Amino acid sequence: MAVTKLWPVKSNMANVAAYDINPLKTAYDEVAMPRGVPVADKMVELEDAKLIEGINCNPKTAISEFMDVKKKFDKMDGVLAYHGFVSFPDTDGLDPVNVLSVAREIAEEMWGSQFQVLLAVHTNTNTLHCHLLVNSVSYVDGHKAAHNEKNYYRLKKIADFICYKYDLTVPKQNERPPVDYPGLEDILVKCRMASLDVESLKENLAKHDIKYCGKNYVRLKDGRFVKLSRIKRSLEGLFDFAKASETKDKGFAALSSVESKKDRNLEEFTGRGV
Repeated sequence: MAVTKLWPVKSNMANVAAYDINPLKTAYDEVAMPRGVPVADKMVELEDAKLIEGINCNPKTAISEFMDVKKKFDKMDGVLAYHGFVSFPDTDGLDPVNVLSVAREIAEEMWGSQFQVLLAVHTNTNTLHCHLLVNSVSYVDGHKAAHNEKNYYRLKKIADFICYKYDLTVPKQNERPPVDYPGLEDILVKCRMASLDVESLKENLAKHDIKYCGKNYVRLKDGRFVKLSRIKRSLEGLFDFAKASETKDKGFAALSSVESKKDRNLEEFTGRGV
């Protein structure tokens, strides 16, 4: 199955792009890695034997084109881009050009009508993978791309559909276990109570293989994004340090209220005290 990952870039966008299109990583030696049977309906034509491609942009000038769009719509701050990758298992037997071609089709379906995307396949690792760098600002109307649970699953569904289309490996439905929401709630509350600021919260969450994604979301080890309010409505403001910083006591009182509510609910359910 194609593994998809994506995360926000808030600084050093040019450095990320330079890493992606590094000639040492994207050079294609057809003798060392012979082309197989073309898989995608539309195969990418390589230029200068480099495994790079652009959607709505030239891969060699992608960053300057990204910046032109941001300046045009006066959206130069916040999330600058989204960086990620599409990786295919060795059992699919894809050559680098096929990887780039299939990844391009996935990216076109996901962002092609609105956003610029830089793609680059790296051949310097055991598993071929294609990096994606997506401009956060639409070149069409200037709206910013959303990075949330809904879009993460949309990207995964698109990747699964295109893999199915080309007879590549597709995971079985419900292959991943369901999220243990009660257990996750317990971990998040304990991590928040042990954290005095965002940085310490990130460190505490990381001990449980959970990534902090702003005050509304976390990302689990398997890549799934979970919204706090989806776990339980009362957790919606759990990571809101701005409000908690007014007085530490008030912040921890709110957390204690969450714990007390859990205890009361358990009492009502079991008919006895905890």
